[in-house]
Amino acid sequence: MPFKRYGAACVENAVDGHNICPAEESTIRRWKRWFQTRSGAFEEMLTAQWQNQHLRPANILRAPLFLQGLRNAGAGWLSKLTRHIVNCGYGLHTCFAFCP
Repeated sequence: MPFKRYGAACVENAVDGHNICPAEESTIRRWKRWFQTRSGAFEEMLTAQWQNQHLRPANILRAPLFLQGLRNAGAGWLSKLTRHIVNCGYGLHTCFAFCP
């Protein structure tokens, strides 16, 4: 994750709009922008994971919003999201400048 200094609960609260995180405002704005710009990709990754698990495509006319479902489930949604993405091999948690 690009935010290594703060725990997932702190980042989660900041993204959800709760002002109980001790981070600076510029850091919180950066987290919110990071999440907002990647939420579409997160949704696609969760949908792909669901399709792989159920061995059938999701109904595009009644497409479930998996990311919103995770967020509505309560505290800990960011950790669950990260776990799903990393365990399915969709995201690299570390990227080096010399990697292709």
